[in-house]
This record gives sequence, C-alpha cells and structure tokens, in this order.
Amino acid sequence: GVLMFQEDLLERLILLDRDFHQLYPDITIECIIIGGSALILKGLLSRATDDIDIIYAEDKLLNICQAYGFSNNAATYESNLPYDYQDRLEEISIPTKSINYLTPSTEDIIVMKIYASREKDKEDIETIRLKGNYDKKLLDHCVKEAEKSSLSEYRYREMVSLYHDYFG
Repeated sequence: GVLMFQEDLLERLILLDRDFHQLYPDITIECIIIGGSALILKGLLSRATDDIDIIYAEDKLLNICQAYGFSNNAATYESNLPYDYQDRLEEISIPTKSINYLTPSTEDIIVMKIYASREKDKEDIETIRLKGNYDKKLLDHCVKEAEKSSLSEYRYREMVSLYHDYFG
C-alpha cells in the first residue's frame, strides 16, 4: 500500500466523505478509526501508515471505502478493545458532510496495541510512553475493563503482564 502521513490520511477521509455524500446525500454515519492511523490522526505519531483500520462501519460505507485504503480486517480485534471504550470515543474534527469520524481514546488504542504486540505496536507504545501522551489512571482503568471484552483469560493475562512491562 501507499504510505500515508497525517495530511494524506486527512485528505483520504475528506475524499471518502465527499464520495459517500454524493452516493447517499441523506445519510449520516459514524466511522471508528483505530490503530496506528488513529494515533497519527491524533498527532501522537509522526510515522506513516499504509492502511486505515476501521471498525463498526456500515455496509454502505465498507462497499466504497476499500478503494481508499481503508481496511475492515481490524474488526477481528474488537475484542481487544476495553468493554466501555465507546464512552470515550473522540471526534476527528474535520469538515465532513456525511461521515462522522471517531477514534477510541489513546488509552484504549494502547490496550489494543499491547494485545497485538507486533514490532510496530511496540514502537508506537514506546513513542507514546516516552512522550507521556496518555493518562495513567485512565490507562489502568482501560486495562481492567479489557477483561470484560476479552475472549480468552490467557490472552488477557498475557496483555496485563506486557502492560506492566511497558508502564510499570
């Protein structure tokens, strides 16, 4: 895929919204962006990404968004999000007509990244940890809440152990 920095990502979101609005002028929908692309959009990472991971997008949107580098494969990771993450969704403030773009809180995304623990996830976690761009109390809460949505006790315990390795 093409590497996208923050301004490239924002441009894609605006183009997707424009095209969606032309197809469905009377519909307003939400689209939740997760992973590295969400952290880049929040300005917490300066790296590029080659995909935009989304969850909870309606079929109407999924049908056209793959052409824009959006991936819905991330939906499989939804159980790695803390149970109450929807209480903390944050809006990406860009001028759109039909799509309301949201991201989970930084702390919720950190939990997802600890679960995934690929090399780039470890680097992203380390970048955020070193910059101090997170709320430790809220992160502790998110880690506890993740147990309620976890599909496996073993995977949950493994994530908690990694969490303590990263954040003490």
